[in-house]
Amino acid sequence: MTPDELMTEACRLAKESVDNNWGGPFGAVGGVDLPRLHRGLIMTYVTMPFYVNRILRSWLTSPGDVPQPATNLKGLAVSGALVVVSAVIFWLVTTQIWHLP
Repeated sequence: MTPDELMTEACRLAKESVDNNWGGPFGAVGGVDLPRLHRGLIMTYVTMPFYVNRILRSWLTSPGDVPQPATNLKGLAVSGALVVVSAVIFWLVTTQIWHLP
């Protein structure tokens, strides 16, 4: 089946699902891109817990003697600063540097 035929069938199944009150259209469209769904599941449930978390454990967890509220506040401050810097860079690139016709 071509991608267009798959999407047509997904739309038909979604409409049938809604018409018969089976719970909504979202499951039908999910079957169109099954390989991407499988890659996401493998990354979430296999790669992350068994490999990545073990490798990055020292970076993901704080030492036991560090006060937790201070660690949380520092993490919040760093995350907030990164968001602000990213927003400023995005604004500069899209309004000051990159002039679309």
